[in-house]
Amino acid sequence: MRVMLGSLFLLLVAASGAVAGSPPARPASSHQVALPILIAPMTEDGRLTGYAYLNPVLTAASDQATLKVRDRTPFLQDAFVRDVNSASIQDPANPKQVDIKGLEARLLADARRIMGPANVTAVAFSQIQISALLPGMSSAPAGQVPAPH
Repeated sequence: MRVMLGSLFLLLVAASGAVAGSPPARPASSHQVALPILIAPMTEDGRLTGYAYLNPVLTAASDQATLKVRDRTPFLQDAFVRDVNSASIQDPANPKQVDIKGLEARLLADARRIMGPANVTAVAFSQIQISALLPGMSSAPAGQVPAPH
């Protein structure tokens, strides 16, 4: 029994050491704040064909602004959800893709309206995935990941 408990203890210590020894994932900048995921409709000829799952990351101008962004995240999320549902997020040249630059500009304008223009420097996406409404639909691609900025 002591051998089993000793082995279990060593296993737990080794496992906790591996977790404690690995550095936590960090944003590229200490001023970046990952915001809740956005789900935006994708349409074709006025019909819903799928959804884009967007992971927005807001870059604040300073440490103080970062704290303000975190406090006002629900207001930013509300504005972002309204924005992506009120106008198309699709690239006019390729409606099966997200207009990343255009959407970043729209969300940056929303963020600056809520936070003040001096507090927010950028809005980008850590990931974008497009999912068809029904399996086998040819109108939406399997996914899209933006190029790093």
